[in-house]
Amino acid sequence: MTKFTKRLLVSLTFLFLPFLIQTQVTTSSITGTVKNSKNKPLARASIKAIHIPSGSVYNILMQPDGRYTISNMRVGGPYKVEISYVGYNPEVFNDLNLELGTPLNLNAVLVENTKTLSEVTVSGARNFLINNERNGAATQISQVQLQSLPTINRNLDDYTRLVFVNK
Repeated sequence: MTKFTKRLLVSLTFLFLPFLIQTQVTTSSITGTVKNSKNKPLARASIKAIHIPSGSVYNILMQPDGRYTISNMRVGGPYKVEISYVGYNPEVFNDLNLELGTPLNLNAVLVENTKTLSEVTVSGARNFLINNERNGAATQISQVQLQSLPTINRNLDDYTRLVFVNK
């Protein structure tokens, strides 16, 4: 082979390499925005997609700018998508089908669901294990344990082993 032939083969290989190494897409995705009735994005809205035949569940929280993307989803369907946010009526989309490699654009506008509460009762109970006297983990070592513990050179490490033994 001549130098010209070798260079030509190398050049052709690099020219056609992107076409030879195409990745195969085997999934799909859902993208979109979630806004309120005033056209403001609802940051951290919850999006849940359920692939009905398999029961696969995809959960995601929306980005602060109002957009979301659920990627690597099974192709086909039907899917049920639930979009919810505290203080708003949830939005449910049924019978959605996903195409291979093509994201489904699903935008939602949630309507406020405000309720006036007449009374709120807060109750509590005292936990006797947690009090002002106990702040954090503690291990008590008695004088008998200190005297009977085997030690080579009376190092503090010999005594700290009791912390893990007593748990």
